Amino acid sequence: MESSGKIDMKNMILVAGCLCILAFAAAPAQAVTIQDLTIALDRTGNADVHVAYQLSTPEYIAVYLNLANPSEILKKNLEASLQKTVTVNKFSSDSVDVSIPSLASAAVSNGTITLTSPQISLEAAQKAIEQYWFAALLTPDFSPETSAITFPDGYKTHYTNQITIPSVTHTLEF
Repeated sequence: MESSGKIDMKNMILVAGCLCILAFAAAPAQAVTIQDLTIALDRTGNADVHVAYQLSTPEYIAVYLNLANPSEILKKNLEASLQKTVTVNKFSSDSVDVSIPSLASAAVSNGTITLTSPQISLEAAQKAIEQYWFAALLTPDFSPETSAITFPDGYKTHYTNQITIPSVTHTLEF
């Protein structure tokens, strides 16, 4: 009886494993999709950045098992491309919040402040995803559905489906 119980358990595990493999194979190729990128600047050019994303099933499992960490991928690639220190403030399975000191340059002239944000590209982060074991199952999309840069006086720029956000210069009006 004992050996029969072990065989039944082994068969059940084998069947469950096969079903999981079939589910992944039958599922359409998908990947992390960035839904929203919001950059809020203060008067000195410091930025609070919020990135909302959706993970595919293999990515969610990889994050859950601590095999991949989207916040670390984003942090490393932003630091490399911007040459700035990036601090992860909050990370969850659907978003990450980071702070970037002096992201925008600030110039003061005749009592007015002009902020210039740098060009921001997420292309390197998208390429970094392709190095993971589950990359063959994915087609990552790091072009945020919507992106916005908000300046401290309320001025906003909006972009749609752009992997690179251009540099923006704005003179603050209070």
